[in-house]
Amino acid sequence: MIRWLVHRWMPAAAAKGSRGLPTPDPVDIAAVARARGGKAVLAAPAGHEPAPALVTGETNLSAPALYDAMLRAALSGPRCFLAAAYPTRLQAHVVVRTERLDIPEMVVLQAVETGEATSAAVMLSVGVYACPGSGARRRLLAIWLAALEQEIKTEERQ
Repeated sequence: MIRWLVHRWMPAAAAKGSRGLPTPDPVDIAAVARARGGKAVLAAPAGHEPAPALVTGETNLSAPALYDAMLRAALSGPRCFLAAAYPTRLQAHVVVRTERLDIPEMVVLQAVETGEATSAAVMLSVGVYACPGSGARRRLLAIWLAALEQEIKTEERQ
């Protein structure tokens, strides 16, 4: 009964994967983070504007290699689906669905160059609907950053 009510109120929750949502266009992550304020959670390098909730470190990977590692880390999680990828911009949009009610969340991933052979990850978690809260979004990004760290270690060993 509750699931039926949620799906009537939030139609995209009735869909599976990335279906039910429009295909996202590339975005300026900083502009979206500023516009969404406390309703979005940003993970970015120190000194990023706006200030990130979670700080990402610089890697010794090229930005394209980091982008690939970010996609592998994000899509390895449960209920995670690629909504759009823009490899030339090193940006991707991933839909994450909540476990119980399939409520979709959107996470934007982008690899940015920080030097000649270094890069950093930028991630922005934004609710499609008003829930879940920023605490859940922050936990999700922390899990993805830990998975990304493992991907980077694997990449550096190769």
